[in-house]
Amino acid sequence: MLNVANCVISGGEPFLRRDLVQIIDALMSNRIFLSSIFTNGTITNKEVTDRLSLMGTTLLVSVDGIGQDHEAIRGTRTFDKTIAFIKQAVSDNVKVMVNTVVTAFNVNKLMELRGFIKDLGVYGWRITVIRPQGNAVSSQEEITPETLTVHSAYRELIANQLENPDGLKIFVNSIFTSNMQRAGLYYLFGDSTSCCEYKRNALVVKPNGDVTPCTAFSDLVFGNVTEQPISDIWRRPETQAFKQLSVGQTDCKTCDIRGLCGAGCRKIAQDLNGSVLAKDDSACSLYRFAFDTICPLLKKHGIKSRSIITG
Repeated sequence: MLNVANCVISGGEPFLRRDLVQIIDALMSNRIFLSSIFTNGTITNKEVTDRLSLMGTTLLVSVDGIGQDHEAIRGTRTFDKTIAFIKQAVSDNVKVMVNTVVTAFNVNKLMELRGFIKDLGVYGWRITVIRPQGNAVSSQEEITPETLTVHSAYRELIANQLENPDGLKIFVNSIFTSNMQRAGLYYLFGDSTSCCEYKRNALVVKPNGDVTPCTAFSDLVFGNVTEQPISDIWRRPETQAFKQLSVGQTDCKTCDIRGLCGAGCRKIAQDLNGSVLAKDDSACSLYRFAFDTICPLLKKHGIKSRSIITG
């Protein structure tokens, strides 16, 4: 037995599956905690949300702006459906976290969006800048915000959170979370730390059974669960070599801010520079900004750093 403890359901759109209830029941019967489901919040299934409220599962719902700012990314006539979905889920005692991709359409309106999201009654808001992956590549010039504008918006959000915490948990890329404020602590990567510490103990199983290291690395297949047990796939040397790839093995090993970024995303590094050991150039400016601006702000508020301990 591999003793799988947690599962996340992502997509595509999970609520399109007619067997979603059966999948959730199978997880429950095998004592695997369904920690979250990612959704665009346009399809309602009361049977699903009733189960999620009992299980303590979090719905992560995409809201990329108010009104047209959201629909510029998610499509026409989606905003009202998504907001109604969130309100109903909150009313049904389902934990809801809003996901927002920072784009050229919303980057100057994040504080306004924060207030709107807080009023929905959700418990958290997760913000990330758009990355050069998937469909974002073809429309990158149109939707990617200016870097300095993103930094200014992030500083305003984080400073406001530090000065005026109001119960809404916020997660700004991977440079700030409300948990830092609560614990008075944030963690730094070490050279022996896995680059993707967040997913070091995780795998993705695709609808066809293919097993990949994460959703981004959809073309790197370690095996297929229809052909061999996932425990065997997990223990393959190729799988473990990738999962344990450390910061110190990458081209970022001499960078002075590697403790913050952990060498960035290995998939983007490969796409931009041809190797999983290369630099993720897309992460450099964000973490330089975090190092120069956000870390001193955290220190001012008594939040200290500590290195990640792995074993």
